[in-house]
Amino acid sequence: MAKKNEELPPATQDGDRPAYNPFLKAPDVGADGQDFEITQGFTRRKPGSFGEQIIMEVTRKEDGKVFDFAIGVGSVNHRILSRRMGDERVWRGQLKLRRKQGARSPFVEIVTDGDVPF
Repeated sequence: MAKKNEELPPATQDGDRPAYNPFLKAPDVGADGQDFEITQGFTRRKPGSFGEQIIMEVTRKEDGKVFDFAIGVGSVNHRILSRRMGDERVWRGQLKLRRKQGARSPFVEIVTDGDVPF
């Protein structure tokens, strides 16, 4: 099993699995919320345009489509997942995500239903 910060394996010669999945973007998520599952059980860290990001593989329950979901280290989404699931190296489980409208553009929010104060 891969360890923290380890890269995903490259695509196979057959092309069975791409090296990376498409990133989850706000239009991929419904405004009322959709169920997702963190499927890989490990994350990788990458520098992003807004600071360091944690990237994890998630599967949309509705249709089984797989995405890479990036969250900023220290963001509200990061704090929610850390409090719910502990060590980021073993994040795994169910998520409810929804699209929210920000000041300039829509973004993806983890639905808490009040279970985790941020």
